[in-house]
Amino acid sequence: MKKKKQMGVIETGTQEIPLTSLTLVADTQARTGLRENVLEDYAEAMRDGAKFPPISVVSDGSTTWVWDGWHRVVAARSIDANADIAASVIHGTLDDAIWLAASANRTHGCRRTNTDKVRALMLALRVRPDESLRVIAEWCGVSHEMVRQYKQSLQASAEIEQAAVEVADGQGVEVIEEGTPVSQAMSGAQAAISLVLKAIDALETKVEALADSKHGAWINRQSVMSDISNARSAVAHAAPHEQCPVCVGSGCATCRELGWVSRKQWQLIPKRKTGERGN
Repeated sequence: MKKKKQMGVIETGTQEIPLTSLTLVADTQARTGLRENVLEDYAEAMRDGAKFPPISVVSDGSTTWVWDGWHRVVAARSIDANADIAASVIHGTLDDAIWLAASANRTHGCRRTNTDKVRALMLALRVRPDESLRVIAEWCGVSHEMVRQYKQSLQASAEIEQAAVEVADGQGVEVIEEGTPVSQAMSGAQAAISLVLKAIDALETKVEALADSKHGAWINRQSVMSDISNARSAVAHAAPHEQCPVCVGSGCATCRELGWVSRKQWQLIPKRKTGERGN
């Protein structure tokens, strides 16, 4: 049996395989959904004896994933679920099937919608995020600019997710216990706030990418970016600035028992405590 390579996976040829052996999983479907009218048309044509091109599958020896030909498979199963179907078989993994699915329907089958194109692109970026913009664009049948925008958006999402995990897990944040020196307490607070600022910066990048895409056409960029800027400013201004001048780091009501104050509090304390500090 003749074998040939297709973008890093080996095609082993066309053969008749049972419909019952096929696995349909969402990850190997580049479309956002199946079309009822197409299923009905295909089923009717099959009953009339029409011959369809082989479907395309990836098999690892135990599981066979359909990456191109979902409408044909579902239509054929509606007629006889125990029948066989012609399939072009490729030896590979689930990731190979996902990658191949991203290239499906570029030049044949039902015309892809814009959301279908986005889904195909996201599948490709999921399994081969380090592939070049040119390769991804050509493989999915989309523009280089579209790939750039979505890749940037995914990177921002990953940064936000990582920062959120770090904040939730307290990674890089010192555990401050009673009696901890004020310098260490300030350092721990600064580390925690820095993680949140990192997440806000990543969010800003993601919003910018979305606003530049068709999907963000109705976003009020100026308003959203202003809100993000205000959030960053509020968090940044909450960071430690100086040791509390009232209790000199021992903890009091003014500094909320922290031993330190923010820049805003530092600016306010002398005005409110002038008489007290002069005694």
